[in-house]
Amino acid sequence: MTDLPALLQGHIEAAIDRPAKWGVDDCSPWCGSWVEKAIGQRVIEPDWHSWEEAQAKIRSAGSLCALWDEALFCSPLSPVWGGAPIFGDVGIVETRVAGQVSGIFLDHGRFVWRVKNGVSFLMPRTIVKAWTFQS
Repeated sequence: MTDLPALLQGHIEAAIDRPAKWGVDDCSPWCGSWVEKAIGQRVIEPDWHSWEEAQAKIRSAGSLCALWDEALFCSPLSPVWGGAPIFGDVGIVETRVAGQVSGIFLDHGRFVWRVKNGVSFLMPRTIVKAWTFQS
């Protein structure tokens, strides 16, 4: 069995002081690479190379959450219904400054997401949607 806490700690530490690259490890592909490390399957394949391209994809889909719904339609991830996300789940939260952002749920209601020059931790007020790969 995989040691998810250690694996996630390594994933976060690898991004702490490193600038994000659009389409490689900005907030959505960073979550996708987390899931790939945890279960061995890539679930998010972005096709953007800049903030403008990412925003155009999000607008075209209707929201970041809708874009994820499309990307995860045939994936091994399941939506989290009727309960709080658990440690290691991924999802979309609403922020006051950045709008919808994707990230990884930690323990005690915390959330981590990829930002321009590292990662940011927050206590989300609004969880838009979450997905789990854990049974």
